[in-house]
Amino acid sequence: MIPKEIQALFDFIDYLDSNKKEYIENYIPLITEQKLLDEKRQKLKPIDNYKKRQQYNNIQTEISEKSTPIKNGIWNPILNKLKELKIWAGDDTFASIWNNNISAISKLKENFTKEDIVLILQHKQKYLSFREETNIDFLCLGFAFSALDEVLKELFDFFKDTEENEFENFETKTIKVNSVKEAIKILKENQNSKIAIPIETIFAKQETIQTNSKNIKNRKKWIYISIIIVIVGVVILVECPNIIDWLWKIILGITSLGGLWGAINLILNLYSKFKKQT
Repeated sequence: MIPKEIQALFDFIDYLDSNKKEYIENYIPLITEQKLLDEKRQKLKPIDNYKKRQQYNNIQTEISEKSTPIKNGIWNPILNKLKELKIWAGDDTFASIWNNNISAISKLKENFTKEDIVLILQHKQKYLSFREETNIDFLCLGFAFSALDEVLKELFDFFKDTEENEFENFETKTIKVNSVKEAIKILKENQNSKIAIPIETIFAKQETIQTNSKNIKNRKKWIYISIIIVIVGVVILVECPNIIDWLWKIILGITSLGGLWGAINLILNLYSKFKKQT
């Protein structure tokens, strides 16, 4: 027997299927126009010139005008239906779609009838057809459908006779990037993308920051030492004005001793050579 949670998912799929024609004919053209306007808006730099600002504002007005019927005809009804059927709890991340249904799916995999299989396959075909024919982001509802894809794939993949990924044409792809900058760029272009950043990249960035931090600390330390040496030197000069003469005499003495030692070495070397010749 189909659990009530699974039946709720099937009721939602029936709801989508019954509205699919209206979405395709009336709303998808609006969404396409809105996306084209948004691309045009992004190319403008309204802070550079007043005419560009006027163009930007005009495009923004057009986008807002198209958003109202989309929100009233698709966004609100779909989200309200998900709440009504208790598929979704209303959280912003749509994580409850998985949490509210995965337990029932796991139980159904362990205990099902032939009649259940027929219902499951019928609704799988309806859902796959809807997603393939309306594979477009309904005002960021892509996040909701991504969550639905994930939980329904867990159910439908168990009841299939092929090794192919039946969700491949529309499910959110995970894009591997090499830097945070690249990830931000991709998310700006497609907010429904999943990003994978190698952990080595993050740690390498942290190590660079730590190394730079150590270098800065070392530089600061030597600056402080240099300042202290200068201050001590000034104090010594003020308190002991004759210290320069005293230091100069020490240097001359060391030099004289060095010269004397050099002369002794020279005499010893000459004596050694003379002795060898004799």
